Amino acid sequence: MPLAQLLALRLGFGVTGVWWALCTGTVIQAAWVWTRWRGGRWLEVALRQSRVYRVRLQRLSGAVQTRFLDEVRTPVMSRGAVERVTSEGVRYTLGDDDLKVRFAGGSFELSGSLLQPGTHTAPAHTQ
Repeated sequence: MPLAQLLALRLGFGVTGVWWALCTGTVIQAAWVWTRWRGGRWLEVALRQSRVYRVRLQRLSGAVQTRFLDEVRTPVMSRGAVERVTSEGVRYTLGDDDLKVRFAGGSFELSGSLLQPGTHTAPAHTQ
């Protein structure tokens, strides 16, 4: 039996009971969403549904995937860059700046102007 029906009709709270039920339901939903968010599983699910994962990352080891996400994708995308998966790799563009990521040999190499200020290339990341 829904909480609103219980409070409003069975316990006689009327409209006030409906409002209490709405508030209670919202608090429960917020707690559920917060718990799921803190669990982090949603991030893995979202990543596995992304094109960059399906085309480029799924063949890499978990350690290289994590390094790519922590050092490249997350910081660049948080700045508002646009991600394009190409036949050569992944390209991030933000205004006139870009970052190209090439995947080879179970690792990745970076080049472009979206890296740290004054840095235009970076060495290959290996396991």
